[in-house]
Amino acid sequence: MQEVNILDFVKSGTIMLGREVNSNRALPLVNDGLRTVYRRAIYTALGYNHDVKTATISGKIIGELHPHGLDSVDKALNNLARLGIFNGDANFGQKGIETDIDAASTRYTETGISKKYRDLIEPLMSYVPFIDGELDGFREPQYLPTPIPLAFQFPIIGLGVGVNCRIPAFEMSSLVDAMVSDDPMKLKAPYGLEIDYDNSELWSLWNTGLGKVTYKYHVDIENHSGDNLIVIHAGFGAPEVFKPNVSVFQKYIDSGKMFSIDLTDGSRAAYGLGKNTRVAVENFDQCLELAKQISTNSKTYRLTVSDSEGHSYCIPMKEWLKECYTNYISLVNKMRDDKLAKAQFNKQVFEMLPQVGKLIVNNPDITDNEILKQVKGLTEQVLKVILSKSISQLRKGDTSKEVAKYDEEIKKWTNFDAVKYTEDVMHKL
Repeated sequence: MQEVNILDFVKSGTIMLGREVNSNRALPLVNDGLRTVYRRAIYTALGYNHDVKTATISGKIIGELHPHGLDSVDKALNNLARLGIFNGDANFGQKGIETDIDAASTRYTETGISKKYRDLIEPLMSYVPFIDGELDGFREPQYLPTPIPLAFQFPIIGLGVGVNCRIPAFEMSSLVDAMVSDDPMKLKAPYGLEIDYDNSELWSLWNTGLGKVTYKYHVDIENHSGDNLIVIHAGFGAPEVFKPNVSVFQKYIDSGKMFSIDLTDGSRAAYGLGKNTRVAVENFDQCLELAKQISTNSKTYRLTVSDSEGHSYCIPMKEWLKECYTNYISLVNKMRDDKLAKAQFNKQVFEMLPQVGKLIVNNPDITDNEILKQVKGLTEQVLKVILSKSISQLRKGDTSKEVAKYDEEIKKWTNFDAVKYTEDVMHKL
């Protein structure tokens, strides 16, 4: 037994724990912008070709990949459904400006990955590296193929060991525009929010990974049944980014100086002055100014990520976008090369099939080696596929239709543009 200094032992154990917590719990992975539980949820959902009970997906995640409590998994599934990455049937919860609605139990809801995200991820799953999962006998992808870090689809706050991260949310198409033009001023807020560009530090976030972003709700005056109302609003889902502090109005509502109207969908809140209030603190213009103040939120964001080695670091936004985009195109090219090679192989099979089939039909006892000697250019791999076909196919003399079909496939994949494919997929999100 080797003796180890207790201080060295504690130090080593703390470092190992920190790397585990940071890379597999708290921080998004640089390759796809996902924390582990979200990656496992999406990967598991890809295994179902239709929506199923949410509890079915949740149980499979925990049973095969994520040996932790149901709470963290269920929250991740509910978030993915609310954000549109997953389909959602029934109540997955809702964050509203004034109040939140809790999600129903997973036994009452159904979900599954949405088509646009399936189209983004599934075709390239064969080309990403896989690793052993936390549970014996199961494997999982090291990362999911995505041209944009999915962390920017929804705000993330992560507290790790000695590190922290806070990821802002942006509209997907604006991420593409900003990356292509190398201009963060083209970034736009999601869910109908606005970015206050003058009071944001987008260039700092872009070049260093650390910077302030100021989001704003819209504040308008609307007339409802003769009353002028102050309406705070954005799109459905805006409270996922931040919620205006409407509690400042509560003391006026309680005293009868103001009233509120429930606009039901959670993305709009309306307030008016009480009928008998006098011009003082309750003054409409003052209330309007207060509404604008609470509808603006400014935070400093830090793009802290982990890598496959367990290291964590702050990454400039433009580098993170470029890394995911470049890697995705590389995977698309691997898919192209694979599809092209398969089409060329299948064409060769059907070109050789009539000649090989004739030899076999006329000489039932002919050996594989004799066939390889008699058919010029025939390989063992091609022969193996031909021999797996039915006798009726071996007797088929004309395979010109099949050869023409694979000629078209070869032409398609030869002229395939990985960049255009990537851009088309991204613009569907």
